[in-house]
Amino acid sequence: MLRLILLTLSLFGCGETIEVHHKDLAAAKSAGLLKAGWLPPNLPDSAVDIREKHNVDTNMSILHFRHAGGLNKEVAESCEQRRVVDVEWPSLKASWWPTDLNKSIFPQTPRYIFFYCDRFNGYFALPTSDDEGFFWRLGA
Repeated sequence: MLRLILLTLSLFGCGETIEVHHKDLAAAKSAGLLKAGWLPPNLPDSAVDIREKHNVDTNMSILHFRHAGGLNKEVAESCEQRRVVDVEWPSLKASWWPTDLNKSIFPQTPRYIFFYCDRFNGYFALPTSDDEGFFWRLGA
């Protein structure tokens, strides 16, 4: 019976999920998040208060950060703007992740501008009047 339980856990386990917080982009880079691919390469140098959660097995991730502004232009140059109805939502959850950025709740206000970044299979959600940003990767 014990072997059956262990086999079931190994086949259907949730995988390894890691959640981290870094004060700024330099600290996140120093911890290896950019090199490991958990941060999008076009994250601005001004990014601070970086919260990131990822699943090692699925390569899905979610990210929240604050920045000095002007990010829409930078992201628009390397990613494609998407309508809210065309967005694929993240399945990871965290206490710091906004409830209006999940697949079961359709955003009710034009609070975000969405961008899809094909080269790292992920989305940016940038609030229209804020200095914060969100990113999620859909996985492999």
